[in-house]
Amino acid sequence: MPDKHVHQDKQRIAQRSLSQLQAAKISSQHADWIVTLAFYKALHAVDSHLATLNIHPTKHGGDDGRNESVRQHLRNVFSQYSALYAASQKARYRLHLSK
Repeated sequence: MPDKHVHQDKQRIAQRSLSQLQAAKISSQHADWIVTLAFYKALHAVDSHLATLNIHPTKHGGDDGRNESVRQHLRNVFSQYSALYAASQKARYRLHLSK
């Protein structure tokens, strides 16, 4: 399983990509990518912390999923993480509904 440093590297990559996209001054045209990158940055932030607890979720849902692990072990960020997760799901899988 990846250790916290692998997740921290992925978090930095997501932040760099997010910053570049936002700096491009066309962010409104790419809101779906911005929310997706923001979610992946958050995902690797929570995975980094969970790795220090020797918890390595491989999926989002279910009793052993990341969302449940965040709810149990990172209660202070659960609502923000859940909102970002939902927004990224919408951006990635339900864009056709907003047309």
